[in-house]
Amino acid sequence: MFTVCCNYISQSAETRKRIGKITLYHIDSACGKSLEAQHVLACSGVLDSKWSPAPLDGSPALACALSSAEVMLASVRDGRLVETQRFPIGDDVIALSLDWAPDTPSR
Repeated sequence: MFTVCCNYISQSAETRKRIGKITLYHIDSACGKSLEAQHVLACSGVLDSKWSPAPLDGSPALACALSSAEVMLASVRDGRLVETQRFPIGDDVIALSLDWAPDTPSR
């Protein structure tokens, strides 16, 4: 089982640029629920993140709202967090949170 810790620091007050990282941890419940850092993925500031309720392409997937006005998708492959896609959300717009839409029945 995996979990992540996402964070950012403000580089300067004038530019409002944020530098972030996502640290992937493996949860080992057999060893008393210990956490072991597996991988660090550098990115712009992470404002929110959510795991997909279902695997994407057979792997656990994470969506992140970034301070660069993008939503990033990443998946866990071989114990590493790998960026798979980025979606711009617009100029002068920022997403503070995100969520996965529930599956809808086909019509």
